[in-house]
Amino acid sequence: MKSLHNIMNAVVAGTLLCAAATQAQAAEQWRHYGTVAASHTFSKALIATFARIDQRTNGELKIQFVHYNETPHKATEALQVLRDELVQMTDWLPAYTTGTYPILGAPGLPFLLPEFHSVGETAAAADRAWASPIIKQQLDNLIAKHGGRTIGSYYYEPMNFYFNKPVVKLEDFAGKRLRVFSPEQATLAKELGATPVSLTSAEVYGALQRGLLDGVITSSGGVTDLKWGEQLNVAILCHLMMVRTDILVSEAALKRLSPQVRAIFDEEMTKVSAELRRIITETDPRHHETMKKQNFTFVPCQGEMYQRLRNLSREKVWPTWAKAAGPDAQKALDEVISAMATK
Repeated sequence: MKSLHNIMNAVVAGTLLCAAATQAQAAEQWRHYGTVAASHTFSKALIATFARIDQRTNGELKIQFVHYNETPHKATEALQVLRDELVQMTDWLPAYTTGTYPILGAPGLPFLLPEFHSVGETAAAADRAWASPIIKQQLDNLIAKHGGRTIGSYYYEPMNFYFNKPVVKLEDFAGKRLRVFSPEQATLAKELGATPVSLTSAEVYGALQRGLLDGVITSSGGVTDLKWGEQLNVAILCHLMMVRTDILVSEAALKRLSPQVRAIFDEEMTKVSAELRRIITETDPRHHETMKKQNFTFVPCQGEMYQRLRNLSREKVWPTWAKAAGPDAQKALDEVISAMATK
């Protein structure tokens, strides 16, 4: 009897071990490549969401946040990294790829709005621009072509000009080396007399530190969360554009999830996307307060200065983009402008 009891115990133990092994094999270990460091407000929100997903799925889906700077890849390669199944999730900025897919540059053209608007109003207008028919179709097709889908999207705080040298009027841009991250921004910089320098966020701090840059186009979060403010001291606030980030997920990875895990994943990613969109209305003024403590000079960019920048963009930047964007460019731009003007 004792021998039989031992055998039964062994069978039960073996069954439990097999079940545990099967569960371990079923667990998904994902990585998410982020475009900004873990110290950034947006990255912190994503990391907290990934922790909740791990907890709610009892470890069946674990997602590790990895900054692009910790990988052999650049954020500009996000679509290729996803397509080649080197990662299951990634941030992707359409602005980084408008050199190859210029039609997607339409919603991010500078100074599309006829006048200066608040952060919330500018973001809402950008949402409408990205939902315009030609742009939405192009965006969805490109992401699908690379084996992914958008699971969420958000914006950084509005893009503005920041410098480490005195700049109080548009004429002061002349001769400055200005960091840009899209061809359209490069055109604007040239028209202002500056020298555009194309760098990803991971490269900016070192370039400022070594004196290779005099200024940057970035968000207030880039100045404070990424510590670029240690190398800058002038803020020209004009809300020239909003930069969209898509959170992409591999379709192949999604198919491996059970229905229960997929439901939790979708729910949490929808929540964090909405949260990221909301918090910029809080983080932007908070970042400005930090800059004030760092003795930044603030140059308001409303009224005449804004109109001069918009006229320059409309006459020089938008047409240059249209020539590169192909036959649908003007129609896409008309749709975007119309959508942004509709509340």
